[in-house]
Amino acid sequence: MLDLTTNVGYIRQIPLNSLAKQRISIALTAIACSLAPRRNHDQSDCRKVRGDMTDDPCILSIRTREELRHAVEDLTTGVIVVCGFPAVGKSSGVRMLAADRDALVLDKDSFAPALEEAVMTELTGNPFDRDSAIYRRVVGPHIYDALVRNALAIGRHQIVVVDAPFIEYVMRARSESCSLAGYLCAKVDHPVSVRTVWMSASPEVIHTRIVRRGAERDRPKLADWAVYRSAVLDSGVDLAAQEVVDAVVVN
Repeated sequence: MLDLTTNVGYIRQIPLNSLAKQRISIALTAIACSLAPRRNHDQSDCRKVRGDMTDDPCILSIRTREELRHAVEDLTTGVIVVCGFPAVGKSSGVRMLAADRDALVLDKDSFAPALEEAVMTELTGNPFDRDSAIYRRVVGPHIYDALVRNALAIGRHQIVVVDAPFIEYVMRARSESCSLAGYLCAKVDHPVSVRTVWMSASPEVIHTRIVRRGAERDRPKLADWAVYRSAVLDSGVDLAAQEVVDAVVVN
């Protein structure tokens, strides 16, 4: 049995054969390295952070839960990608699906946070910058590529749920006239089942949830909300996602 712990509090024991252990080793190394320098929480601290910031049982409606479950109900192995803007309920949806399917979780926010923060501090002075052109050009592509490749490797052996915005990938998939699942699968030369779900909410709802969760990483968005809304939320990504994903769930 192998223990996997992430700083979003997802702790599981996973039975793995030798091949699966070999495939997953890169993912575990990346996650472990990113977690070590981040914060010195004990377990009680981690539970408190989750409760305050993300573990809101009301963030998913009954209809949202049903639609999420229906979108992936036929998968027995493979990758479930839950994507969308911040504060649409991705993490809550991922936790629900992971619990339902006994699945592994790969969360982009937990994948290499210390690396992203250090690099963006050097580049822009804002450790939480994930929306600028320089992040999308210099940092984001490498983080996402590693995340996706690890997920696709793990997905050959069991279900893995990926929690990430995937905004750039959505736009690239549409520009290439292919599905998001097809765009992701093209990164590897082995067949993997991929199901993509775009979670959506109105800008007003997103703003309310961002204010409520009070996360440090959201301060730049709230500081100039009109600019963030125009550049990101109203940029056409939501419509593009509807063209390339397998399911759209409005929460």
